[in-house]
Formats: sequence, C-alpha cells, structure tokens
Amino acid sequence: MYRLMDRAAIQKLRKEGWSIRQLARELKMHRDTVKRILKEPLTKGYKRQEMAHAALPYQEQILRWLAENVPVTRMLELAQEDKKEPYQGSRSAFFNGVRKIREEVKAKDKRRFIRFEGMPGEYAQVDWGEIRDFPFVRGEAKTKYFLAVRLKFSRVVFVKWTDSMTQEVLLRGLIEAFEYFGGVPWALVFDNMKTVTLGRDEHGQPLWHPVLKHFCNDFDFMPAACDKGCPNQKGGVENLVGWVKTNFKPGRQFLDDPDLIDQNLDWMEKVNNQVSQGHGEIPWEMLPEEQRKFCKIPCTAADYGLLRSVCSNRDGYVHVEGFQYLVPIGLAEQPLIVRVRESLVDIYHGGEKIASYPRRTEGDGKMTKREVNPEFLETLLADRPKARAMVYRDHLLQQHPEIAAYLSGLCHACRGVENFGPHILKLYAMLQEHGVGELAAACNLAGSEGAFGAEYVAALIQEPPVVRRLLAQLQLGPEVPSQKELDRDLAIYEAFTIRGEDHDD
Repeated sequence: MYRLMDRAAIQKLRKEGWSIRQLARELKMHRDTVKRILKEPLTKGYKRQEMAHAALPYQEQILRWLAENVPVTRMLELAQEDKKEPYQGSRSAFFNGVRKIREEVKAKDKRRFIRFEGMPGEYAQVDWGEIRDFPFVRGEAKTKYFLAVRLKFSRVVFVKWTDSMTQEVLLRGLIEAFEYFGGVPWALVFDNMKTVTLGRDEHGQPLWHPVLKHFCNDFDFMPAACDKGCPNQKGGVENLVGWVKTNFKPGRQFLDDPDLIDQNLDWMEKVNNQVSQGHGEIPWEMLPEEQRKFCKIPCTAADYGLLRSVCSNRDGYVHVEGFQYLVPIGLAEQPLIVRVRESLVDIYHGGEKIASYPRRTEGDGKMTKREVNPEFLETLLADRPKARAMVYRDHLLQQHPEIAAYLSGLCHACRGVENFGPHILKLYAMLQEHGVGELAAACNLAGSEGAFGAEYVAALIQEPPVVRRLLAQLQLGPEVPSQKELDRDLAIYEAFTIRGEDHDD
C-alpha cells in the first residue's frame, strides 16, 4: 500500500517526462508497480479482506436454530457435539460469528416490527407453545404444551402447562389467566389457531369459531387475530413462546407434572416481580393500574359452560362428547342448548335449564354411555312397575362401582324382576335420601358379608360412624388426612414402638 503523497509524486514526475524505467529505478519499484499506480486514481482506498468467522461452517444449522429461537449457548453446545465436524474454537469467536449471521438475517428481512404501546387494560397476547419429549425425572418423557398470556401494558405474564391444546383447555386456561390478572382485558390477540378462527372471508377478515364468539360475549372482550405470516403485528410482546422457552426451562429439572406446576408458579412470581426490559418497571407493580380498567370476571374456570347447539333425537337424548343425556318427555327432536362445565352438563330450552347431569368422561367406569334422570320418565312409569324397577336399576348402576357390584350380587340372588324389583325401589329411595357416597359405603359393607337385600343396606346406612369411615376409604374425601399429617403420625408411632419415647400428642 502506497501513501497518497508517493502516488501523487509518481504521477507528477511522469507528466514531467520521466520514463517508466527511470521512475522504477529512482523509487526502487518494479516497472509493473509503477504502471499500476499510474492507472489508478490518487484516492484509491484499500480494504482488508475479512477472515471467515468461526461459526461460518455451521451457518445452515444456525439459521435453523435462529428460526427456532434456540439460545446461543445451546447453539455452541450443539456445534461442539456435531458428529461430522465438532466445533473446537473459542466461545467468544463462536458467539461473534452467530452475531454476524443474525445481523445478516435481519438485514435481508425488509419487514420491521412496528411496536405500539397499549393503554392500561387494553391488550393481552395469547400464544401456544409446545415442547416435545419433555424430560421428567419420574416417568417417561412426553409432549407438553403451555398457554402463555401476557398483558401489553404492564407485561405481567401468565403460563399454564397442559397435555393438549383443545378448545376447552384454551378457554378454561384463559379464565385462569383472567383470575390471575384480576380482570378481563379489552382485547385478546391470537395467532390463527383452529380453535379460534375457521379461516378468512373474502375480505381477509377472521371467521371466528362460534364457541369463541360466545366466550367473547360472556366475558366482554374483543378478539383480534394476526395476519398470517405477520407475528410482528402483536406489537411489543412478540415472540412470547420463545421467551418462555428460554427463560423457564433451561437449568431446571422436573420430577413430574405436579412439580412442573409448582415450579411454574414460582417462576411466574419471579419474572412478574423483576424489572421488564419493555418499560423498565416491575410488571406486578403496574398491574393495579390495569386492574382498574379491566372488565369483571363473570364466573370461574370450573363453572364456565362451553356452549353447544344440539338437537335431541327421537328417543329424547342429546349427544355430548360421545355420551347421551336424557331430556324431559316432550322435548324429543327439539333444538337445545348445552353448557358443558368442568364437572356438569346443563341442558337448556328456551333460555330455561331443563336438565343437569354429572359430566361423563372416557374411563369413568360406568357400564353404559347413557345418563338418565328417572324423574323425566315418571309419567310413563306410573302404571308399569317392572319398567320402573329396570329404569331405577340402570340409574343405580351408573352411580358408583360399589353400588353396581352390589346390584349384580342382588340380582343374582333374587333372580327375576318380580323378586329384585322391590329391593331396587327401596335402594333408589335411599339414594335420594342419603346420596351416592353413603349408599355406596353401605352396599360395600353388605356385599362383603354376602347380605343381599334392601333391608340389610337400610340397617347399615343408619350407622353413620361406620359408613363415614368406609366412605372416606372409598372416595378419599375430606376425612382422609393429608400426607404431611400421615408422615407426622408415622414418626410418632415409630418413636413409640421402636425407641419407646412418650408423646402426649
């Protein structure tokens, strides 16, 4: 590289008549060098050729990792574990190379995030995340999903881990988020998930799922969906899923699902009480300002009923989630509304609730897929005692496995509806008076003694202390002590029997 003054001197002497040979001899240069300098402009600059950065051989993998939001520390580990060409360079060189590749990607992408700030209580972003082969210390790895909801103004985040992404899980999870926030935001921004939108109309507007529309009306908020391929439309809280993955899971071990839930609650408490990079404030301290603007929560996640429009069949049953529920006589082949709650199925006609059943699920141990309320058949059974006994028996069989087992033995001992019919009617009356739990406990005691008959069950059900103790064993009700209490009692027992210690308690 030659200085500007040297290059100017050569060109000046050449203009004065010096030959190429004379210039080369005087300046101690090769003649070709003199010729090249004379052809180039005086202000020619030189740029040092950059060396290939350390991450360049892994550029293809790094581009894929960037798209998957893999942290750069994890990229380094994967590069070092590469079977074909393991990375052996320095940590800083690799990080610098990843930075250059990231900058190149940003330079090629002409789209830019347009960040906007919401008003208190205005927006919340909703996203689903998925982690396959989620590792548990106890049990096999499995796919886990998480629902992430983040408020736009305060940046308070709510995360719920689930085993599926069904519409019911989504909606009940949103209600839990509202309960965590202390109210309902004005608008929720979704991705184009199938449980939210059914596509777009001819004008490009979202076609909202009917169940979601009813949910929005019930909780008084407006839905919004990003245009496909434009996640940046969510504003200043984009990439929520990647943020959760890189902030929650790394460096943690999880024993099982309950431990995952506990650690998630602790993590939410931590991040919501840290200074947010989005606004430099602590989200939890800004939440009260949002709560004053929120809409009210009309019901809890367990009480909310997902709306279903159904039509009863000719036999007077409605089909819900693979099960059949009987409606009152006279409403066969009628359009009805069903509200599917967490543990109940409520059926409505003309705005009035006409039936309510415990919600059936797969694997509940019941013998049939039908639920019958015998009261709906009373007009038909008035002069048909045998039919009444059979309807009542079907109803009793569905209530509890212990009752079903006892009825099996009873019907075997008293063969024929003429013989077991009176017993069935009395057992049904006891069910109405004492409830499922106490009847199941009494049937268990009677069956264990081989005493099959309504009179035996009636005698046992009048012994509350005995029945209640057995009820606690069968149902694990509130009478059952907690594990902490059991551990304490066992420790006292061990001290008494082995070490001979005295304890007043």
